[in-house]
Amino acid sequence: MRELNGQLAVKKTKLTISDRVRTWLAEKGYDPQYGARPLARVIQTEIKDALSDEILFGRMQKGGEVSIDLQEDKLVFDFGHDERKTRESRSQNVEKEVEVV
Repeated sequence: MRELNGQLAVKKTKLTISDRVRTWLAEKGYDPQYGARPLARVIQTEIKDALSDEILFGRMQKGGEVSIDLQEDKLVFDFGHDERKTRESRSQNVEKEVEVV
């Protein structure tokens, strides 16, 4: 996950995953015969693929924060803190302050 966070930092994106997701990854990414080798594939298919679409074409094009949690044995991505929303929110607050003055 450190490697993934390093890759995301270049794109101005910060990733946070819950403890439930860590446990889920450990369970899905472990095979008695191969050990933790399948973990890289699980991270690629379940996390990196979804993030890359959002970074290239979606809500994370300009960076931001994303958190991942687990609900009903499925990963749930929260892109609620992306940079555009933060900027828009700041800009609206400035406009409100100007109107009040």
